[in-house]
Amino acid sequence: HYLLEKAAFGRSAKESAIVSAGLSGGAAAAVTELMKIKGEPSGMLSKALDYLNEQEGVSLTDAQMTLRGIRQAWLHIMTQTNNPYHEKFALFLLSVWTVGESVVTNSKEIPLMWNYIERLRSTARSSTAQLRDLANEIVTDPFMLIYLNGNYNLKDNPNENFAREFFELFTVGPKNLNGVANYTEKEDIVEAARRFTGWRIVELDDKLLPVFSPQDHDTGTDELFRGTTYACKATAEEDVVACTIGNHPSVAPYYAKEILEFYLTPNPSSVLIKEFAKVIENNDFDLRASMKVLLSSKAFFHPNYRDTLPKQSAEFAVGIIRTLGLPFHMEGGSGLERTISDKMAQG
Repeated sequence: HYLLEKAAFGRSAKESAIVSAGLSGGAAAAVTELMKIKGEPSGMLSKALDYLNEQEGVSLTDAQMTLRGIRQAWLHIMTQTNNPYHEKFALFLLSVWTVGESVVTNSKEIPLMWNYIERLRSTARSSTAQLRDLANEIVTDPFMLIYLNGNYNLKDNPNENFAREFFELFTVGPKNLNGVANYTEKEDIVEAARRFTGWRIVELDDKLLPVFSPQDHDTGTDELFRGTTYACKATAEEDVVACTIGNHPSVAPYYAKEILEFYLTPNPSSVLIKEFAKVIENNDFDLRASMKVLLSSKAFFHPNYRDTLPKQSAEFAVGIIRTLGLPFHMEGGSGLERTISDKMAQG
């Protein structure tokens, strides 16, 4: 029960195999069963498409997709899925690689947001959940380009928004565990921004696509993290990813802290962070393998960490719907489902 509360959305009839595995084989067996990809309920995904355009039984087109429909579709999947661990891990990824609806200015951009969520869901379900692969994909993801102005980051007029968030939110955080800055504003952010130049959003066949424009890319080479033992030269965006993930010593502690805060406790100790960071490093930033170690560990089940995390509104409501075996409906204006959809929009 504790494992399902922390790592999924609570216990329901759908998790009987996980409970049985835990009773017969202990925590490790339960975690293995929890992380195993299972077939989804019949009609779950087709029903999710109905929610995307808020028109049940009407064939979905990109132009009909709505922001509220996106929230409804994902909530429907969360409440009905046979893979709750993976949906919750996708929520974790979204909490780090965050985006928001506020940047959407026209209907053509809405499908890009759904595709972004699908990218995170795919990573959560992959056999490795490799952080480098996810970072390389998101660097040129069209919705992220729009969200952090990467499509306006040009050689003659660099935009530093994505480069700044890449370090501050997505990979290393502002400071390490000793309070020392992980990067410099005037060098690392400026130089990384130049490596990220050249990506534009173009419209083709009524769809928005990311396109690389060589004439808008700064072809120079910069040194990141100058003056450190992990200084690294970068020419293109993939070089910035390689110079950071697996090279910068703060990536593993940063992700260890983020994961522990999301799954275990709002105030993890530096000792716990360092121990889990070593797990992440030893697994070469394979987040799936790292999570398996964490969820099977004695630390995860320590009594000090029981009931330490307040549930977010969407997570709480999803848990209730799953536990009680309730259907998910989008009809009606005051139901629980509609309320949690609106909460997701705020967060």
